[in-house]
Amino acid sequence: MIHRGNLLYRVRLPPTHKDFPHPSLLHSICAIAATHTAWVNSIPPEKVEETTKRAISCGQNLEEIEDFGLAQAFAARRAMDQSATCCAMGSGQTMFGLVQAAVRPPILSE
Repeated sequence: MIHRGNLLYRVRLPPTHKDFPHPSLLHSICAIAATHTAWVNSIPPEKVEETTKRAISCGQNLEEIEDFGLAQAFAARRAMDQSATCCAMGSGQTMFGLVQAAVRPPILSE
């Protein structure tokens, strides 16, 4: 669960600030929000697996896939993997941000 007030405060900080939200969390929020808007490309759920397999077989970067939500989900996974690889034990806040992004879709609370 994500506290809405804290998120809104932290997202206004400069991206270089230590309290700015982890990129994986922001990508995860975009991936979930994409399912609730008509402003982005979305592939029907029954074609997600086929589209993903086709993109992988063509050597396409999965962050450039035609579905915005999928692209954001892959970007979130890359950001989490990159952070975990670079520093297995980062700061407590970094690790908490990774867990928020990885555990189920983010849910905003008041």
